[in-house]
Amino acid sequence: MNKPSLATRVVVCTLSLSLLGNASGMGRTQDLRGGSTDIRGGASALQAQDVMGGAAVAFKRLLKIRDLSGGVVRLGDLAGGAARILRNVVRPIRRRAAQSLSGQLASNRGRDARAGNSAANADRSSSRDTARIIATAEAFTGKGDAFYDAGKYAEAVEAYRKALELEADNALLYNNLGASYFNANQYAEAVEAFKQAVRLKPEDAEAHFNLGNAYSQLGRNEEAATAFRQAARLRPDWAEAYESLAEILFNSGKEAEAIAAYAETARLRPDQADPYNILAYLYQRQERYALAIESLRQSVRLKPDDPVAFNNLGASYYKTGKYAEAVEAFKKAAALGPEDAETLANLGAALYGAERYAEAIDAFKRAIELEPKYAEAHYNLGNAYYMSARYREAADAYRASILLKPDYQEAQSNLGNALNNMGQFEEAVTALKRANQLKQENAISYNNLGYALDKLGRSDEAIEAYRAAVRLKPDYAKALNNLGYVYNNLARYGEAADALRQATSLKPDYVAAFFNLGLAYFGLGQYADSIAAFKRATQLKPDYAQAFVNLGAAYYKAGQFNEAIGAFKQATTLNPSDAEAHNNLGNSYYRAARYAEAVEAYRQAIVLRPDFADARVSLAVAYLTLGNRNAAIEQYNILKASSPERAAQLLNLINKAKR
Repeated sequence: MNKPSLATRVVVCTLSLSLLGNASGMGRTQDLRGGSTDIRGGASALQAQDVMGGAAVAFKRLLKIRDLSGGVVRLGDLAGGAARILRNVVRPIRRRAAQSLSGQLASNRGRDARAGNSAANADRSSSRDTARIIATAEAFTGKGDAFYDAGKYAEAVEAYRKALELEADNALLYNNLGASYFNANQYAEAVEAFKQAVRLKPEDAEAHFNLGNAYSQLGRNEEAATAFRQAARLRPDWAEAYESLAEILFNSGKEAEAIAAYAETARLRPDQADPYNILAYLYQRQERYALAIESLRQSVRLKPDDPVAFNNLGASYYKTGKYAEAVEAFKKAAALGPEDAETLANLGAALYGAERYAEAIDAFKRAIELEPKYAEAHYNLGNAYYMSARYREAADAYRASILLKPDYQEAQSNLGNALNNMGQFEEAVTALKRANQLKQENAISYNNLGYALDKLGRSDEAIEAYRAAVRLKPDYAKALNNLGYVYNNLARYGEAADALRQATSLKPDYVAAFFNLGLAYFGLGQYADSIAAFKRATQLKPDYAQAFVNLGAAYYKAGQFNEAIGAFKQATTLNPSDAEAHNNLGNSYYRAARYAEAVEAYRQAIVLRPDFADARVSLAVAYLTLGNRNAAIEQYNILKASSPERAAQLLNLINKAKR
């Protein structure tokens, strides 16, 4: 995704004839003139920078998958306090218990009729006592209910405790006592009360659920999960139990189990968007973006006015490289929440990923208008300007982000890149050194520093910077290529070849590295290897004219003149205005004893460059070889005015040919 700036200097490789001996049997040697060249209009530079960030990582800032607002629950929170505690109404149950006791007394009277009047009198007395106990317990329970409803939880606790003194085996009273403790923030006491409720009525799903909530407030997540699981087993259709279980599992770092619990919540609430939204959040955390997308599409179908769900859908599309879909989702989120700077920044990131840089610039600028101190948005704006080759504006945006966030290493590094592209190499070195101070283990910044130092002619320092980049990131093919590039310029061809072999091994489709490797082998006189490297460069980039020029040069040095002719012809086809390529084609024709074709190639070189002295000398030699002395003299006369020294050399050859 990152697009490096292309170096601009171009030095072509030219083969020229050194004219020695007489015209009939002259010895000739060829020189490879010039050095490494950039790729003209191609996909890769021979020496290049890296832009940090970019769309692949949302500008070194993960797209914001925000907490889900407005839903049933927030992950990690116990929302709603007492509303999550189920306080059962106990009065009807107590009345049924009293009726059962009366029935039991009546039955006992029937069975014990023979006991006599004294026993009957005792039964009547016991019945009156039981009724008084029930009435008293009911009174305390009623007070507890009233206090609870009024939010007077301490008073509710006292009332429920007095009721329990009279009905110690009432599970529902223990549940309500636990609810009162819970709302009074006395979670340990709530746990004990709910445990009693569960002991007395183990089939009560609500009591288990409430026990889980109390445990969760104490951070006793394992026990809370056990309680929630039991509640779900007792009531398999209870979505809230699965939801609470999912929260506890998530907070315990058990995301896979949390996902299973939330999936069950979504199944039980198929018409509610929030479970799908939270489930998607969990999928996103595990980088299971396809499932996140599926869940979020359900969420926005059920709740089409939810900007957060559309934002997260865009983020998930973004993470799968589906930038067009991400753009549409973020646009919907922005339309629903037009004042949300983060959504606009995310829209900018998606547009950046789709290489729609002008639109990305607009989105980032809108985000900054809403939130002027949004350092990341300024940084992202800088990257979009950079990719649009608007380097001055990029530098201004990077500087703005650094003012807001002085330790913003990525912004410092990319500021250095922008300055490099503006030709301000000293300033670039300053920015990149600052970036390396902020984060010494960042290979990209060292690579870019090497680029700036090389442009200043500080080759030894550039080498050290590139070596540092490779030490930090041994598989950094670009830094290895750049290191080889500098070694080539210093004629340290062996070291260049070592670095460039590593680069091509790490990145077998690296055009620039194969080109530079061809130059290194050429410098070492290893022409077969040079041919192989240049051929690979032309295979990877069939329109790479300069690679065909250098391939022809390597063939020429290897004495393979017909192959050289083929390479130079392809170079002239790709770049018909390259005078040097036409001249080299002429040289190859000449060495292949195809003199008439050599003449035509030299003539074309001269048409393109009338002051091309080497081509005129070579043309004259070809004419002499063909026996056309007058045409050779004509070239001598032209050269006398423009290049007296070369004209004198040519005249000597003409005179020798006459003898």
